[in-house]
Amino acid sequence: MNKTKIWMLAILFISFFVVSCDKDDDEPAINEVQVLIEYLESTDSPYGKYSVNTDLPALHVAERVRGLNNAGKVYIVDIRAAEDFAQGHIKNAHNVAAGFGKTAIVSQTVLGNKEDYYIINYWPAAEYSDPGHISGAIQYTPRESIALNVDLKTLPTDKTIVVYCYSGQESAQLAPYLRLIGYDAKSLKYGTNGMIYDQMTKSKWSNNFIMGYEYVTSK
Repeated sequence: MNKTKIWMLAILFISFFVVSCDKDDDEPAINEVQVLIEYLESTDSPYGKYSVNTDLPALHVAERVRGLNNAGKVYIVDIRAAEDFAQGHIKNAHNVAAGFGKTAIVSQTVLGNKEDYYIINYWPAAEYSDPGHISGAIQYTPRESIALNVDLKTLPTDKTIVVYCYSGQESAQLAPYLRLIGYDAKSLKYGTNGMIYDQMTKSKWSNNFIMGYEYVTSK
């Protein structure tokens, strides 16, 4: 191969490289988080629907879970730490430690430094005024507000979000979802049950919820 051919091949390679770079630079950037959210909100999601605004919270009472467990019709996952699981758990449960503590925060921490958090009152609008809310908290309606075309984009990306409800069950399901899509979100432990229990008129924990079912202590 003579020098002329070598130079021609070199020029062609450089031209191809430059054109390729220009083409890549012209392609619009993909917002991967938005693509993920749009997928999860669509009927193409694993649930065939946007479960945050349809099924959350998905709760079963202890009696129903026990019946399904005895019949072998439920798969129970215990997301607590392994040492807590070993101290006692539901028979047939499977331990998958999920680091739940990372999404939980106690009221003393939040109320002592409210300016450090974006606090979500996750109740219906009417209940934001009666029985009232944490000072500075912003009301978001369950099964409605947390969507791209509603209020999702109003959440800050530069501040820790604290979600609270009555018992901590709804917030404990919403916070992990918000973390999945990129927000620094936490659930207020025990909700208002842990703050204003005596003043609450609904959704209060009581001894009636304690069924006294047996549990097992093994790994």
